Amino acid sequence: MKKTLISAINPHRVYNLKIGKKTCPNDIASSVMTFLTAYAFCWAILTLLVAITGVDIISSASTVAACMTNSGPGLGNIVGPAGNYSTLPDFAKWVLSFAMVLGRLEIITMLVVFMPSFWKK
Repeated sequence: MKKTLISAINPHRVYNLKIGKKTCPNDIASSVMTFLTAYAFCWAILTLLVAITGVDIISSASTVAACMTNSGPGLGNIVGPAGNYSTLPDFAKWVLSFAMVLGRLEIITMLVVFMPSFWKK
């Protein structure tokens, strides 16, 4: 993130990203940033899809995060440690099922499968 901001301010500057004493190649830094951006984007969209079913935003956000990371319960009254997913609307369960598959099979792989250019070849 810092490297991207510095490059935006001064595009001709050469800036090497270092982790410890080793220099990180640009393609690895770019791949990590792509993954984090795709993860945040998918989390936000899926959270909004669950929230439009009438689930409060805390439960929606934590439930999607729990499903994407396959970690178990979320936060909030509905799906917290004392609750479960059975009271959620059916559409929310479908969205959360997709979030589980997305988290299990990796985000970039799933997004590539949904790209039309993948199926043209």
